[in-house]
Amino acid sequence: MQEDRRQEEEKRDSLQTTEVQISPFQEKPFSRQDSSQLLFLNELYFKKAARFSDALKVTTMLLRIYDPERDFVFNLATLREKGIISKSISETAADALLDKGTAAYMFCQALGIKGGLWMRLFGQSRRYCLRELVFENIMQASGIHELTSGAELVDMFTRAVDFLQQVKPRYPKINQDK
Repeated sequence: MQEDRRQEEEKRDSLQTTEVQISPFQEKPFSRQDSSQLLFLNELYFKKAARFSDALKVTTMLLRIYDPERDFVFNLATLREKGIISKSISETAADALLDKGTAAYMFCQALGIKGGLWMRLFGQSRRYCLRELVFENIMQASGIHELTSGAELVDMFTRAVDFLQQVKPRYPKINQDK
């Protein structure tokens, strides 16, 4: 029995990866758009409270449709079309403070996470999205009405990018037009 296990482990150790794993941001050479993303994330990291407009930009970066020259209204319309945010959110929400429930909902939609039993039964709500992102180690456990700082939003973004790299086979429709 132990001999079989040793042989299995040797076979597994001898296997090499068939394709190189690269970050979604390394697929093309570094450009001016990438520098604007880094500048935005650096500024966002030091904000005490993130705004809804910041969450829209981060979500467009996650979906790889970010354009620094596009304004809030265009990003809002784009994410509405993709079903990431509710159609009831108006253009006046740009300066609204971002709570963790709203951020969790946006990230769940953007990542294509279907969730567990309760989320599938009762639909995607801010509470269940937050619980699912805590389970997937993208967010820290907290209440849905707590405000999100810029550093927390940047942390969520980096963890979501890591999640996309690790779990892409589980969610094959990620980053495809809906």
